[in-house]
Amino acid sequence: MYGYKMFSGKRAKKMRSWLDRNAEAAQSSQALVRGFVEECRRQQIILPGTSVIERHCADALVAAERRFEARIAARLDANTRTKLDKLLAEELDGRVSRFIWLRQFEVGKNSADMNRQLDRLEFLQGMALSPAILDDIPAHRVAQLRR
Repeated sequence: MYGYKMFSGKRAKKMRSWLDRNAEAAQSSQALVRGFVEECRRQQIILPGTSVIERHCADALVAAERRFEARIAARLDANTRTKLDKLLAEELDGRVSRFIWLRQFEVGKNSADMNRQLDRLEFLQGMALSPAILDDIPAHRVAQLRR
């Protein structure tokens, strides 16, 4: 009577396709959910249950994240991959991997703390990772990867 359509069949497939296209640009899961709801309203599709919306949005975000990771990994040469793999195997002081050591960040209170931070920076610069591996990856996704 009012022109509303059920969220099923080809409409559900169409909306999942919309989610896949928009998940890469989404700043957050909340933004993607809001966009999904607005798109359903615009197309006069009756909203499914909250858990259904959340599940579809979460699946789209995970798929987008995997596409980003695959894109980045495809840009790494064999030598760089080997260097990165070694980060996981190499241990410092027999208790923590080099990878964990690089991720540790302590606020510096003295020169020793500052020197440890500079050691991490020097190590990362020595890996010579090209900034081009992050081309076409949105800045908010790069920030998430850094965390």
